[in-house]
Amino acid sequence: MLALTHLAAGQPHQAVRVTESMLKHLTEIDSGDDEQQSPRAAAVRESVSTMLLAARARLDSYRKDVREGKFDGGQSVAIASGWAEKALMKLKEWSSSAGASNWARLRDGLVNQGKHISQESACLTFAGCLVEAVTRSHQGVPSCSPPREIYDNALTEAELCLTNHVMTSRKNRGSKQVDSQANPIALYLLALVCAHRNKGEKALAVLEELVDTSTQVYTFGRALAAVLLACLRKVDNAIDVIEDTLKNVTKSSHEEVFLLRVRSRLCERHKRSMEVHVVEDAIDALSAAGHKRQASLLASDLAHYCISDSQEANKVKFARLAVQLDDTCPSAHFALGSTLEADGNEHAALESYENAMGTVSQHGPSALAAASLLARKEDNFVWHARSLCKDALKWDMYNAEALVTLAKMEGKWRFPRFLCL
Repeated sequence: MLALTHLAAGQPHQAVRVTESMLKHLTEIDSGDDEQQSPRAAAVRESVSTMLLAARARLDSYRKDVREGKFDGGQSVAIASGWAEKALMKLKEWSSSAGASNWARLRDGLVNQGKHISQESACLTFAGCLVEAVTRSHQGVPSCSPPREIYDNALTEAELCLTNHVMTSRKNRGSKQVDSQANPIALYLLALVCAHRNKGEKALAVLEELVDTSTQVYTFGRALAAVLLACLRKVDNAIDVIEDTLKNVTKSSHEEVFLLRVRSRLCERHKRSMEVHVVEDAIDALSAAGHKRQASLLASDLAHYCISDSQEANKVKFARLAVQLDDTCPSAHFALGSTLEADGNEHAALESYENAMGTVSQHGPSALAAASLLARKEDNFVWHARSLCKDALKWDMYNAEALVTLAKMEGKWRFPRFLCL
């Protein structure tokens, strides 16, 4: 109860300390058990629930640290994944020892003393941790991140586990279809895992089964479908998906902000027109409601869109508004820097990029923009440009633009091999 109280109060670090103490107690209990005997249902229930709680606490603490610009190279999310995987394996072990290793029994999970713990819960936690790890666990300390092959193997396992939960075999056919009663969170996570494994078509097929429940899961699922459609060069269809979803969300809600940001980025990157006044009205409403950070993020995205659409007056207006709304938001300073650089004011642009990196250490977009700008200057700036480019790779170690920029610099100035490591 104490750990759950800390999580509900937004204190994940305290919850981590509580669950660590609980896990030590479980270890002592398990070490005294006879390994030849099947674990008792009550003991399994306690172990699994504690492991899942520990995974959630670790994941929440990791996300809070990332929001504050604190990175640990994915250590916390790796620990969370480990506890979720142990919980999953323990449930499988219990089901097998009970003489029912089929998926239906595993799906039903463990019911004891009025408490229900299903393998689906463990599977969802495990898949969620993996997706978080693959997405950004390397930020700040990429050298601590495991090789991509390890993640690929884990994602394969997560895809198999989720598929078995959301799919049912069609009668008289060898294929499978999505269960009409499938957990929407499981569907969304399966689509995310498929997207990370470059299975865009399968991800879209899974997302088509999401029922409109007016929840965040449905909103995120529709946004993911739009991004996947854009990747398949169906940009107009992608924007239509966002527009349709926007009609059913509450004004000034987190869902509306998220969808407006996705639409702004799609229109920016794929040169599509967008009604600026609609987003501007949303910014005003968010600001009036006291949601300064969200309003600042929307204004930042709108500034980038205006840069791509050559709206000279609006790009400056919204970039400065973003900083005015929240001067601790790195995206706001980055947007202002991009605007100033587009106007040819490189010195002021560099200052804005540095302000962004001052709010969040190694802010990737700003580091890369500053590196590219400095690389075009005199040769005595090259060392600083190269250092910034490496900072950008610490933010996103697979950023193709950063990798190409760094390769060009190292090829042009022929850095000694040991300095390129």
